[in-house]
Amino acid sequence: MASSGQRAVALAALVVVVLVARAGPAGAARQMPVERSGDRAAFSALYPAATVVAAEKVEMLMARLRAGPSKRGAGH
Repeated sequence: MASSGQRAVALAALVVVVLVARAGPAGAARQMPVERSGDRAAFSALYPAATVVAAEKVEMLMARLRAGPSKRGAGH
């Protein structure tokens, strides 16, 4: 018979496996900046196609960045 500690570890491992199995594909490590009002809002209204292209390029570049802290510390 397994002790309560072993049961707790087995249950925790099962929960982790289920959560990992249900997780979808990973998205970009960094999210695209949120659009704010002001000059960019006016530009977006005048040139919607350029805004879409720019957003796609920023998203592609953000996806290429490595996730996590810098090895050289903050500010690099």
